[in-house]
Amino acid sequence: RLLASQGRWQESVDVLDEALLLNPPPQIALHCTYCMAGSMKELGRMDGYLEKLGETAILDFSTSNKQYVSLYKIALHLYAKGDYKRAGDYIQTTIIDAIQCNYSTRIVNAVDAQHIITVARLQRERRLKYALFSGILLLVAFCMVSFWLYLRIKRKSRQVKAVNDRVKELNRELKNLNDCLQEEGTIKDRCLFRYMTLTV
Repeated sequence: RLLASQGRWQESVDVLDEALLLNPPPQIALHCTYCMAGSMKELGRMDGYLEKLGETAILDFSTSNKQYVSLYKIALHLYAKGDYKRAGDYIQTTIIDAIQCNYSTRIVNAVDAQHIITVARLQRERRLKYALFSGILLLVAFCMVSFWLYLRIKRKSRQVKAVNDRVKELNRELKNLNDCLQEEGTIKDRCLFRYMTLTV
């Protein structure tokens, strides 16, 4: 505690680790592990922090005087990370343990935390449902627009085909007219040649 109060977190971890190697009684081991968890949190070693809180919780279950809030702190950490499901499970276990120990202060804190976590979990589920519903609406709108564009393109294609068919028909008529004119020109040339022949 002295080293921790002076901000010498790493030295505190080292001393407590050496103390645990001496295999102290459960209550002392529990206290050392809990203090080590706090020092690791200050050092930013969150994996070690959660590991020591878990060890504290296990040791706390094995003692008659349950006074540590390891599971409660784990739940708050998971809540801060957005893992509401596991946070709720840990808080539920904390409440059961606190009720069995008749630890009124912890019961109130755990119930308050459970309420906050439950509300956050419901809000996240509501946001997920809203996002899903919005996604479905966007998909339906996209499908409707795509179908409308398909119908529009298909109608335009029919119009273009009709125009092409009309152009082909006009081209055939024009070719027939040209053939007729060419034939008439040929007949005219023959008649003129014959007339010129007769006049000579």
